[in-house]
Amino acid sequence: HILAPTRMYLHMFLGEILRLYPIEYRLERECVEGVKVGEAQLEPGVVVSVPIYAIHRHPDFYPDPETFEPERFSPENAAKRDHNIYLPFGQAGTNSSNIGIRLSVLFTKLALAVLVSAFNMSAVEDAKIPAPYQRGFTAVPKPEELWVKATVK
Repeated sequence: HILAPTRMYLHMFLGEILRLYPIEYRLERECVEGVKVGEAQLEPGVVVSVPIYAIHRHPDFYPDPETFEPERFSPENAAKRDHNIYLPFGQAGTNSSNIGIRLSVLFTKLALAVLVSAFNMSAVEDAKIPAPYQRGFTAVPKPEELWVKATVK
């Protein structure tokens, strides 16, 4: 099929966007029974926090993590990656089975495909691309603007 490479790149592009800007910044779960993790014994009722944003930007998991590199999500590279280090929706190991997630990804890809096919887009001259989050214990979106010029193809 002639569009297969384009569809694959769109898939990789969206995967990298969701790695850098996950829907959930951290995942929290309460232990329902005691469990040993490494040297630590966790008792029932203990809340465990998984820092998704930090995992997605850890150089051991994603070399040069601040670089936008869609090829990280090629079928070959994705097959080598532990599924527990890519958690853009906050659900370890279950992302592909959740119908809501699958539909949101499908509609996002559709919207991106329509925009890319209809418009040429570029940052407005002298635009400053803002850091999207303020650093801290939790990620807070920065109230900044990024102006984009869209011209009809």
